[in-house]
Amino acid sequence: MTEVIFTNAARDLIKLIRQDQGEVALYQNSGCVCGDAPQCFSALTFRPAPSDYVLDTGDATLPLWRSSKLDRSGPPARLIINAKPGRRGGFALENLFDSMFVVVDEQS
Repeated sequence: MTEVIFTNAARDLIKLIRQDQGEVALYQNSGCVCGDAPQCFSALTFRPAPSDYVLDTGDATLPLWRSSKLDRSGPPARLIINAKPGRRGGFALENLFDSMFVVVDEQS
């Protein structure tokens, strides 16, 4: 089971996005736009791929979906997610706040 930890900056950004956009889902994929950085989308419109799976974030209303393509040797034991200023390409909600999520620690 993967332990998912959010830094204070990530929690603050999620709170800000929720206040503006409502319920959200995070998605960590292996795409070319944002690499493996988690991205935030509306929970109402996000649709995971059949091979994606959800991680327990400790918040039942905040799923973290993950692409199985990231797991060459199985899911990580721990993910630490931070937020910082900046923008990435794509349609992620954090772009509205000139911010982005980053994985600062992933241990297999």
